[in-house]
Amino acid sequence: MYCAESSESDPSLTTVQVGDFQFTEERIVEMDKQQFNDILQGIPEIQSILLRDMRRRGLTRKAVQKCRQRQNIRMHELDQRKRYLQNQLTEAIRVQERKASEYELVRARYEHVQRLVVEYLQENPLATTQGPAGSSLIPTTTTAPIPITTTSY
Repeated sequence: MYCAESSESDPSLTTVQVGDFQFTEERIVEMDKQQFNDILQGIPEIQSILLRDMRRRGLTRKAVQKCRQRQNIRMHELDQRKRYLQNQLTEAIRVQERKASEYELVRARYEHVQRLVVEYLQENPLATTQGPAGSSLIPTTTTAPIPITTTSY
């Protein structure tokens, strides 16, 4: 004899009466294949078709739940990775802006020193050829230049 009762709130609470045994849909789904086939041996074909259908729907429901759970875990991991990379990007932009600011300060100082040197050299034209203690900044050559000869091959 086959009899099925289901709960409207939870379909996994469906109970099935097969001969003298009563099974829930959850138990049918959790059985291994060999146990399930043993139960099907002693029942009429129409009942075995219904039980196979119940097991198939239950296994599908279980697989869908597992898939959704993996998807939720993956989405959570991706969300964490996104936040981490956004923080890294924000920090990199902050460092770049700080370096650009430092570069501008150094460039401004260099240009200021360069202007001071040019002004000094314009005001003191002899300073360009004389080094400290009257030494000359222009090298003097004591040797004669080397003649350039051309040879044909």
